[in-house]
Amino acid sequence: MSLLSDELALPAYDGTTSEEAAVLLNISGIPALKPISSHDMKEYLMTRGLWLDIKKSASVAAEMAIDSLNHFESFDINDAYVMAALHGVLGGLVAELTTPDFVESHKTEVLAMGDTTISRAEQLGIKVTAGLVQAERNP
Repeated sequence: MSLLSDELALPAYDGTTSEEAAVLLNISGIPALKPISSHDMKEYLMTRGLWLDIKKSASVAAEMAIDSLNHFESFDINDAYVMAALHGVLGGLVAELTTPDFVESHKTEVLAMGDTTISRAEQLGIKVTAGLVQAERNP
């Protein structure tokens, strides 16, 4: 059996037409994480007046933030080590007295840049059309 035929065997697809099943498989609604680009983070920090305070700060957290943003194009927060490091740096900025304007809500908003939704088809790593569903149901 293929991934698609295994999926179509689930009760969620009972009584659906091929078109309906394809739509259900392609609806984006499953929470997922995506990489956060350094560009987007810098833009966020600059537009909120936080970047200069971070650049002026001599704290370890600020230095790590600047080095990381300048060195890496993006941060793959699906990687547990990357997520832990990002939490640590952002948490350090929140705690740091030399960056008092960087608060918990900023940390939350930066991390939320990695939030997205995907479809069940994307989660399974397949492309789904009504024709493909029909072919799987009627081999």
